[in-house]
Amino acid sequence: MQTVLLISLGAVLGANLRYFVAQYVARLVPSSFPAGTLVINISASFLLGFFLIWTSERVLADPRWRIFFAVGFCATYSAYSS
Repeated sequence: MQTVLLISLGAVLGANLRYFVAQYVARLVPSSFPAGTLVINISASFLLGFFLIWTSERVLADPRWRIFFAVGFCATYSAYSS
């Protein structure tokens, strides 16, 4: 049950951040090109790569952080469309 709660909390944060980033980028770059989606996908890939290398090679973090951040936050931040 704890795993489901960690994923859910990460997903709520990731989905809301995606919405706000997409809105912010849309105000900065008014065009028909989906610049918000591009910014979100690039930043999500960078964050996920950095986090996974950092927590597996530099700092041995609790595996629950991987579930929260990688599965919950980054997956939702990068995959769901607003």
